[in-house]
Amino acid sequence: MSFNPSDHDIRGVLFDWGDTLVHPPGITTDVDGHFGCVEAFFREDLPERFPSARNAVDTKWQEFRSNYVSVAGDQIRGSLETGREHSFEERFGRTLGLTFPTKTTDEATLAWMATKFGARVAAECWQIKDAETVLPKLKEKLKLGLLSNYPHAPAVHTSLERFSLLQHLDAITVSGEIGWSKPDPRAFEHAMGLMGMPPQQLLYVGDDLVNDMEGAKAYGMHTAWLPRKGQGGEHPSVDVTLTGLTDLIDLLIGDDSQTNQS
Repeated sequence: MSFNPSDHDIRGVLFDWGDTLVHPPGITTDVDGHFGCVEAFFREDLPERFPSARNAVDTKWQEFRSNYVSVAGDQIRGSLETGREHSFEERFGRTLGLTFPTKTTDEATLAWMATKFGARVAAECWQIKDAETVLPKLKEKLKLGLLSNYPHAPAVHTSLERFSLLQHLDAITVSGEIGWSKPDPRAFEHAMGLMGMPPQQLLYVGDDLVNDMEGAKAYGMHTAWLPRKGQGGEHPSVDVTLTGLTDLIDLLIGDDSQTNQS
């Protein structure tokens, strides 16, 4: 599908986070990586603040994992149905309640658990190829922002800072902070407000056809799809399909780059 940016007044780029700028160990996109974080949290972090787990890391791990899968699945389905983002605090609270039904956990302890687990997730992230060179180049001409679905915003911020990407973003919206997740229009409305421009002046870049492409297109934005491995084809909500992030330089500022070199 052809898309010529010169036909549109594009003044900003809004990026997705997971598998667009940074690869996190997501529960639906990197199962092994995600449950590596969950098991490390259960065996190493949880016993610090949850005494019932201290002598049960071996006997209760499989039960905890099974309960975690069930709770997380319920949360994800609920978010898809309502547009409301869930939280790690709720996830661990419900999982622990099922695994250790006679024990209770206060809000402060659940917040601590969410922080510990979020830090493990952030530590296991890796940067998507060329993000560190593409963002500063685009920033020379365009306003840049981020709109991410993730229940724990500190993990997003930490990973972006770790890879020196945070400094290039003018506005950051994370579903865990605002309470609404893509493709709900309220998530896009919040991000658009921070960007300070109408949707038709924004190009949304993401990897998810429903949350990113359909959500952004429905809100009036232009869309650039960065397919995951094995994905492809044409889709009505996609204006342009990228082979990598560097395509954005040619797409959005290629003429300016050639002019500067001549």
